[in-house]
Amino acid sequence: MMTKRHSNPHREERYKARAKRARFWAWPVRIALVGCVGAAIWQEPALSPEGHAMLKAAATQIAERIGDPGGAQSYLAALSAPAQAAPDN
Repeated sequence: MMTKRHSNPHREERYKARAKRARFWAWPVRIALVGCVGAAIWQEPALSPEGHAMLKAAATQIAERIGDPGGAQSYLAALSAPAQAAPDN
């Protein structure tokens, strides 16, 4: 005698909830993994010489942009300065 397999709605709800949690955590874990791999390549250039060269170039560009007077420093200074009221005309 063959028995039919019926779906259990409660089990399906648990599976959907577990899948939702897995999708929620997928991006943060992926970003952390890429960060760890980048840190490893930064510390040990032999792992990926091309990747290390790209990281060095990116670090140089970021340092230049932060040091640029019209760039990030002026933006950060504007954010930290007290707000000035606009003159009434």
